[in-house]
Amino acid sequence: MKLNCIIPILLIFMMTAGAKDKFSFTVDISNPYSIYKNPTNGFFYVANVTGAPHVADNQASIAAIWFEDFKEYKLKARVTPPISSQYPKTKLSSPTSMATLDGHLVVVDVDSLAIFKQEEKKKPEQIAHFKVIGAKKLEEIVVIEDDIYLSDSGIDSILKITDFFDKENRKISRVTKIKSPKGMTYDSDNNALLIVSSEINKLFELNLEDQKKSKTYTIGEKSTEGPNGFFDLCIGNQNEIYLTNFRYGKVFVYFREQDLPKTFSEPMKVAKPFISDLNNPTGIFYDTQFNRIIFTEYFSNSINFRKGIKPQLTMDQIKKKIDISID
Repeated sequence: MKLNCIIPILLIFMMTAGAKDKFSFTVDISNPYSIYKNPTNGFFYVANVTGAPHVADNQASIAAIWFEDFKEYKLKARVTPPISSQYPKTKLSSPTSMATLDGHLVVVDVDSLAIFKQEEKKKPEQIAHFKVIGAKKLEEIVVIEDDIYLSDSGIDSILKITDFFDKENRKISRVTKIKSPKGMTYDSDNNALLIVSSEINKLFELNLEDQKKSKTYTIGEKSTEGPNGFFDLCIGNQNEIYLTNFRYGKVFVYFREQDLPKTFSEPMKVAKPFISDLNNPTGIFYDTQFNRIIFTEYFSNSINFRKGIKPQLTMDQIKKKIDISID
C-alpha cells in the first residue's frame, strides 16, 4: 500500500479518537458564557450571564466547581457561588471572561472591569467596578505579565491597559481593529494574541513585538459567515487550536501550517469539526496536564470535559506501525 493512501485514514482515526474520554454535568447556573481555572484556589470558575449578554442589568453570578480527583472526574463540591449580584456590595451584570492580576480576580463586565480581592478560604470581595473608557461590548480578557488585553465586539477593537493599579500612570490604548472580535488567547511560543471574530471566519495572530509580522488565517468557508459564529478558542499541547462555534454547535480544531504534524501531507484549508451536536458552545479552556478541553454550553447550562487530540505520529512511527512500501 502506498503511504499517501494510508495517511488520510490515520488522520481520521486520530482526530476522532481524541473525543472518547468525556464527562459533563449540568450546573445550577443560567447561561454560562465562559470557564476559567482560578490559579489562586484551583477551582473552575464559570461566568454566568443570568440576564442577557452585554446588558447592565445587575443579574449575574460566577459559580465554582471543585474536583477532589480531576483525573477521575470526582467532584468535591459545587461551591455556593462565590460571586453573585444578589450579594451586598457586588455589582456585576454580564461576566464574559476572567483573569487574575496581582492577586485579584478581574472580571469583564459589559464596558467595565469588576475587581475582586481574593483571600484564602474566603469569598472574593468586590473592591471596584472600573469603567474602561471607550469600551462598549467587552468580550475576552488576557493578562500578560502586568498588561491587560481586551477584545471589544462593540467597537471592533483590541484594547490594552498598562499600569492598571496605578491611577497616575494607567493608560488605555487601542492596539488594532478587528471585525467583531470575540475569543482571544495568548500564544506564548510566538508572543502573539490569537483572536477569532464572530462574524468573519478568520483567525488573527497579532504579533505583540511587531504588528507587521501579524498573520491572518482562514478557518471557515465563506458560506458560513454571519453573526454568532466562532466564539472562543484555546491552544493545546501540540499547538493545535480548538474553537467553539456558537451557531453550528461544534468544537473545531485547526493547525497552523508551522505547527502541522508530520502526518499531514498539506496545510489545513479550514478548521475541521472535532465535536458536534452541541447546544451553542461558548467559552473553552485547555487543561495541559490531562490533554482535555473544557467548554460551556450556553442554553443547556452544562459544562463539558473532553479528551483532546492524541499525540500525532511522526513519519518514522507511521512506517513502523504499518506494512507499506515507500517509493
